[in-house]
Amino acid sequence: MDCMSMVLEGLSNGCRRTFAIKVLRAEQWGARNGVVHSMRRGGPFRASSCFSGGRHSMRSHLGMLWSWGLGVTLALSLGACAVESLEEKVGPPENAVSQEDDAALTRERPEASLTWDPYADAVASGTTATVLNSSAALGAPDGQAATLLGLLNTALVLDLGQGEEGTGDLRVYYQGLSLALVAQVDFLKADGTFIGSSSLHLMELGLGTHIAVATYPGNVPYRYVRLRGSVLALYLVDAVETSLRPICGDGVLGGFEVCDDGNQLSGDGCNSVCTVEPGYACTGQPSICTDIDECANGTANCQPNEICVNTPGSYTCEPDLCAGVVCAPLDECHVAGTCDSATGLCSNPTAPDGTLCGGGICEAGVCRAPVLDFQPHQDSPAGTRPYGVAVGDINNDGRLDVAFTLITSALVSVQLGNGDGTFGAASTFPVGSNPKFVEIADFNGDGNADLAVGGYINSMHSVSILLGNGDGTFQGRVDYNVNSADPSGVKVADYNGDGKLDIATANFVGSTVSILLGNGDGTFQAAVPHAMPGTPNSVATVDLNGDGKLDIVTGNYNGRSVGVLLGNGDGTFQSAVTTPLGRFVQVVAVGDLNGDGRADVAASLFNDKLVSVLLGNGDGTFQSAVDYPVANGAGDLHIADFNGDGRADLAGTLFSSNAVGVLLGNGDGTLQPAINFAVGTGPFFMAVGDLNGDGKRDIVTGNYSGGTSSVLLNASH
Repeated sequence: MDCMSMVLEGLSNGCRRTFAIKVLRAEQWGARNGVVHSMRRGGPFRASSCFSGGRHSMRSHLGMLWSWGLGVTLALSLGACAVESLEEKVGPPENAVSQEDDAALTRERPEASLTWDPYADAVASGTTATVLNSSAALGAPDGQAATLLGLLNTALVLDLGQGEEGTGDLRVYYQGLSLALVAQVDFLKADGTFIGSSSLHLMELGLGTHIAVATYPGNVPYRYVRLRGSVLALYLVDAVETSLRPICGDGVLGGFEVCDDGNQLSGDGCNSVCTVEPGYACTGQPSICTDIDECANGTANCQPNEICVNTPGSYTCEPDLCAGVVCAPLDECHVAGTCDSATGLCSNPTAPDGTLCGGGICEAGVCRAPVLDFQPHQDSPAGTRPYGVAVGDINNDGRLDVAFTLITSALVSVQLGNGDGTFGAASTFPVGSNPKFVEIADFNGDGNADLAVGGYINSMHSVSILLGNGDGTFQGRVDYNVNSADPSGVKVADYNGDGKLDIATANFVGSTVSILLGNGDGTFQAAVPHAMPGTPNSVATVDLNGDGKLDIVTGNYNGRSVGVLLGNGDGTFQSAVTTPLGRFVQVVAVGDLNGDGRADVAASLFNDKLVSVLLGNGDGTFQSAVDYPVANGAGDLHIADFNGDGRADLAGTLFSSNAVGVLLGNGDGTLQPAINFAVGTGPFFMAVGDLNGDGKRDIVTGNYSGGTSSVLLNASH
């Protein structure tokens, strides 16, 4: 077959080029139709069987061949330039690809991987045979180009690759032209669906590679781009490069987006164009936007007489209505409040219930007169003739237990507490005959409660020490002689300031007070007696003169007086000083009855149905005694606040009346008339403690005549 040559002048590189045309039969169309794979640059030239003739006859032949439905292959011979070839490309006509309305498309966006390639990977089906060297447009720009002719609806379809779809504009790298022209770019989805078109303005005429941008008109990912020529014009495509356009509202940050919270709503910190709104800070992906509190971070600009009020994205400066307002407590049952800047009003919070107020206690912000009350007594067997009583945690369970001396049985009885004011069955431990008083303390520093018992034990006036095992049981007793003095009272304290517990005993027969200094290991030094005239019957310990050293107070039965031994701080004492009361003194108790910070003394006068109060002067001396009548048989005494009003009260056993009498304190050293609460038969000594954990002081008595213990649970309110 003869060949014809057609020379196209005015090409950008100045080369003389010759086209050769190979005609294929119509039946060859189907065999060549389908997906076209990429071809390497610089492949062999395989065109043959040329037409001959001038430019006009070539154009006529080509137009006729296309109308016959035949495919064509154009091979470009570049005169003095390199010769390249193109494998035949065929495919469906352009109108075989359907178009869709962009508004109907769902918003999609491919996720770029670490290997995402923005350049074309393959030449795709639909590329026409009038594109020469189509594979030269694959990959990154390298100076080699595919040639698109404007005649016969030339189209170059490029595949960007699966997972490498674009969502932004398309950059087209092209070789300089001799004549500026406008081409078209079609964008297609992965299934070949048409998305939209954009003009491609190729304006650069100089040598080298230039860039033109085709604006992407859609909002869904595109996989294929179809470059179409301009009529009777020729241009050379080196490469195409896609981009990922940020989609505001998809929750993925990119490009122009400063924030993206997954929506296109304004007013939530990230506005409809994905920029941060004033007064907000946005972080993360999707963006989480938080209001900036200008009032808290100090960036607000309010005047001194204004209050900063934070608002979403901003703040306001409001008048400070609290300027000069002092929110003082309304009364004793309220505390200082805070001012509301918006209203200028003060809050008036109530004081905690139980707060002292004008002779009463606060309840729900109201001052109420305290009501002293105890539940009916609950009795349990304690053993024969219970006498002395003490409370403490004997088995280390955090609950108070009780110990009694059984004066006729040579035993100590222990009842372990249940924590609710009830006690378990009594357990007894031998201590020798005639035990009177008992104290609970840790004498050897092992953390377990021990017992000190005083009395006429086994024909010896002594104190017995029972070291505790920590489980409610005790080791065998060790006796310490107190100089044949019949100890009628026992008090444990650190009399020499060495941090070790010592023992003082009031010795009825010998008219002395004995001091046994502790060694800290549960043993004691020999007793040292101190003269106390008048047969002391009980002993108490307190700092009477405010020198920081413990002093001793005794109730002197036959001496009808209160005795004082001022301590030297080393376990020794000054000479005794007595204050006459003119009556037989049974028991003494110490405490601050008038709230002046000085120790006062109360004494029970068993035979006279009285208790006497001696207010302390703070120097070891007292004011004149004041007597208060009580029922018959005043015995043991305790000073404590029993009704919760913050004032010291006085409670004591009434042996002959089978009761405990409570004289409420007025806070000035005077007492109200006694209120009696029934207990078991013949109470002589009592102990005070919180037996049920409600924070109130309860009472337990040893009922000498009844052989029981009585518990009075405090029900004051």
